[in-house]
Amino acid sequence: MTAQLRKALTLVSGMIQRGQRRPILEAVLISPHGFRCSHLDDGDLVVPFDTGVAAPVAVNAAALKKAVAKGDATLTSEGENIRVTLPSGSLVVPGLPADEFPIRDDEMGHINVPLGRSELSVALKRTMVAATKDATRFQMHSVLFERKDGKLRLVATDGKRMTVETLFSPGEDFTIIVPLRSAKLLAKLVSGKGDDIVLSVRPDEFLCFEGLRAKAVQGRYPEYERAMPSDVQGAFDVDVDSLRSAMEIAGAGCTPGQPAVRCEFADGKLVATSGSKVQKDGARAEISARAPRRSLIEQVLLSDVVHMNPEYLVALCKSCGESTLTIGITNRKTAVLFSAGTFQHIVMPLIVQEE
Repeated sequence: MTAQLRKALTLVSGMIQRGQRRPILEAVLISPHGFRCSHLDDGDLVVPFDTGVAAPVAVNAAALKKAVAKGDATLTSEGENIRVTLPSGSLVVPGLPADEFPIRDDEMGHINVPLGRSELSVALKRTMVAATKDATRFQMHSVLFERKDGKLRLVATDGKRMTVETLFSPGEDFTIIVPLRSAKLLAKLVSGKGDDIVLSVRPDEFLCFEGLRAKAVQGRYPEYERAMPSDVQGAFDVDVDSLRSAMEIAGAGCTPGQPAVRCEFADGKLVATSGSKVQKDGARAEISARAPRRSLIEQVLLSDVVHMNPEYLVALCKSCGESTLTIGITNRKTAVLFSAGTFQHIVMPLIVQEE
């Protein structure tokens, strides 16, 4: 049971937000049939399994997680408290008033979204990397799910970079903005191998899957389609591992707090250097960057330069799951497009004055 118990606690801990004014909002409700937690803004989560308790009890989730980390544990209810029995002894985790625990109804959405488990898992992993970490920017601290014309798009952005992942999904159009906290839990729930899944959606209200009920973020999502480059002048194919290595090398030479790598595409190569053209002592890395859509003569004559944040590109390489990316460049001030199949990721260039 300990493995199930720890997995359940890990999942519910991902939904609970610390530092709440009401202690009950940092609690997990333990019933005979599973765990339940609630986040007033993001939604709630039910993890079903045989807990061993006789009646519902609410306890602080962090305190319970700390208690069961000490070894193989079993739970029993003692009034309003939980007793954790370990090989070395037992301890009591004080309970909270279970009748104060916020429980929403279990109503499901009216739009079903069948998807492949693995493709949704990959799409979420690739998309969430671009979402802002600033929880006060509600519309961007999230993932947009938008189905239109038989395609489901997952979109995330922090205003400086953006990911758009497109999945085949025929059915009724809808739009819902899912909080990043809930999107991360969804990614955990669909990870691994298994049968195809079905999401249940009520547009602009909530998204459900298994025990997760993600409350929608209200408001309008940024008009992401307008940010996508429409007139790419140069397209270069690069190896993902090589790109990551180049950004790590060049990024190591950047001034602390000012990450800017100069990326020059010329003669079939990408030369990444920390700093501007006139800086001779910066870190430097060189990789192959082929332009297959151009003739050999055009590749020699073609030269494009952009400055980018290397941290963004390293994160992209870690999460994309591709071996090769196509880099599309318009000019030094327009978003740079990284793409592979149904995956698109844009990064806004940095404006650096070169003398």
